[in-house]
Amino acid sequence: EIGCLRYITQAGGKLESKLRDKFIETCEKKKIRFNIMYGQAEASPRISIMPWKLLKKFPSSVGRALPGGSVSIDRKRKFNTKEGEIIYRGKNVFFGYSSSNKDLKKKNEINYVLKTGDLGFMNKNKLIFITGRKKRITKIFGIRISLDQLEYELKKNNYNCICEGDDSKIIFKLINKKKVNINKFNQVIKNITELSPKFFEVTKAKKTEINKYKKKQYIL
Repeated sequence: EIGCLRYITQAGGKLESKLRDKFIETCEKKKIRFNIMYGQAEASPRISIMPWKLLKKFPSSVGRALPGGSVSIDRKRKFNTKEGEIIYRGKNVFFGYSSSNKDLKKKNEINYVLKTGDLGFMNKNKLIFITGRKKRITKIFGIRISLDQLEYELKKNNYNCICEGDDSKIIFKLINKKKVNINKFNQVIKNITELSPKFFEVTKAKKTEINKYKKKQYIL
């Protein structure tokens, strides 16, 4: 029963803002602590947790680094001095990747430092805010999708398409010369991604986007 609940935790993917706000509102009424967390498998698998008392004021934050760990922002990206790659340090960070059982004998290769590949910033309260990903990867409902791989898979199904997006939706910018059956196209995407079409947005690519796309792969 919900009356017995004291805590609710959420991790594994960003919640849609309306659903997140509903959880915050409901938990506040029921006097249940709702803790949003952030992590990666390489960090066993937690990096931060959002203090319940600050969640209503900073609902888009994933909180502060776990006790014993620390987060810093690598600001090598020139266009934004506030944003950078999120770097985590802690004893819960893995030793490195293994491709065979022989690799299990390796010593710690990364010295407890994890380059997350996520972009973000920290405010003066040391709260972490994630703004995007360094690589072209989205994570919707816990499903991790490479946009480059998605473009490749669609190409195999005779669709030339520029894929963009974030952790809330994927935008498909069509390049195909022939008219595309949108219902059929949505079904192909659904089969590849296992996501509902409500997370898709389909549009036509602009000339400048098509020219950029042509440089990296052949148009059907």
